[in-house]
Amino acid sequence: MGNENYAATILVSLDLTKQQRAHAASYQPGDVIRYSRGSPAPGLEAGEYAVVQSTEADTSHLRVTTGGGRTADYDPRRLKGVRVFARNPAFAHGERIQFRLRHRQLGIANGQFATISALDTTSGRPRLGSALSGNQR
Repeated sequence: MGNENYAATILVSLDLTKQQRAHAASYQPGDVIRYSRGSPAPGLEAGEYAVVQSTEADTSHLRVTTGGGRTADYDPRRLKGVRVFARNPAFAHGERIQFRLRHRQLGIANGQFATISALDTTSGRPRLGSALSGNQR
């Protein structure tokens, strides 16, 4: 990552259990879901991210929109291999964060550290700088 700055959307795992992930009531609009396994029925691909648009707890359905703009409706009881995240928690300038998932396009390894170098006051998105390797402190 070097000393370059990157705008980032920070995702924090909600650590939902298998049972919680199976219930639409466990999801909130704005949550981000990563699909480890694809599912042809709702048209979701392995490794894809989607944002929860709405939940229907009484019928146990989620409506999500993928990064490519596709909308999918599905019953979370029927889809395995998902991780659920909340977006953009509160951070401060100078705060150090650790990446918990690899990001190939940016060359970020799981376990790598970075420091927040600035915060965008309109979007709330942090800018990251001064990346450290996973075993440096």
